[in-house]
Amino acid sequence: ARARPPQRPLATPATMTSMAEMLDQLMGSERNLLPEQRTNRKVQYNDPEVCKYYLCGLDVNMFKNTRSNDDLQRHIPPEDISKIQSDELRETFNSLPSPDRAKTGYEAQTKRLLDVVVRECDSRIKRQNERCEEMNKNSAELKPEQKSIIDTYNKQISEYAVKAEKLGEEGEVDAAQQALAESERLKALRDQAEARFGSAAKMMFACPVSGVLMSSVDNDERKVEHETGKQYVGWTRCRELQKELAEKIESYVRAGHVKPYRPPVPQGYDRGPGRGGHGDARGGWGRDSRPPFSARNQGGGMDRDRDRARDRDRDRDRDRDRDRDRDRDRRRSPDPRDSRRM
Repeated sequence: ARARPPQRPLATPATMTSMAEMLDQLMGSERNLLPEQRTNRKVQYNDPEVCKYYLCGLDVNMFKNTRSNDDLQRHIPPEDISKIQSDELRETFNSLPSPDRAKTGYEAQTKRLLDVVVRECDSRIKRQNERCEEMNKNSAELKPEQKSIIDTYNKQISEYAVKAEKLGEEGEVDAAQQALAESERLKALRDQAEARFGSAAKMMFACPVSGVLMSSVDNDERKVEHETGKQYVGWTRCRELQKELAEKIESYVRAGHVKPYRPPVPQGYDRGPGRGGHGDARGGWGRDSRPPFSARNQGGGMDRDRDRARDRDRDRDRDRDRDRDRDRDRRRSPDPRDSRRM
């Protein structure tokens, strides 16, 4: 009998997880419980399983299946990426009075995250344009015969311009106008030649919003496709939201709802690449890009006090363990006086 080929699984674990998350959002997290076991508690905007970024207007999955996805999500804890995104809870959060919204700190934390990812995006755009300038410089160089044609046009244009000026000084107006007309005709021919020669060279540049590489020969359809794509729309949203949240936070500060945020990093302090200093920010969560809604408080004074207390407790435990080991060794070692008695 012919052996049956192995059957492929109907769904991968990642697909099952995604489906379970969708069902949780549609039917609630208690969908698998018996009726008598359900609490029927309605999810609140400040519950841990709710995405606080989404409440503030940032969809952390908006770059899904694009190259920009990791540029945003590497600054976010994995457990926060799959949290509940509810438009109803967002409306509830936005309907809170300004003092209550400011006290949550959600908008301030989201703005700090956007500061990091937008700054990184601008750095990528700058690097892309530098590379494009180098490529364009090499591709834009004219061939010797093309350069000769352009030089000939320039020489003739200059000669007719000088001739028209001399004829004008001599009072021969009609001849001077004819010389100027010939000069303008040669300029038009030169411009057409430059456009024809230059069209063969594809000029590259980075989109100033998303950093996606574009070309000077892209047609209108390609431009529309780019401007309606996930990356352009997503980075436009990030930049707009960054400005909106900055204005909101500034109004909270003016009203006295919150104090101005000052980063706790001392001047000149550098934790090295990928460690939140002035090194490569691509290394993950740094001082400015740590997971905003983690349990750790971002206030400098509270963090330092907590760290000092933790260090004291650690030293105390280490001393206690050392004393305990010393007592244990003393009990195990034989008494020298016993050996003298033997």
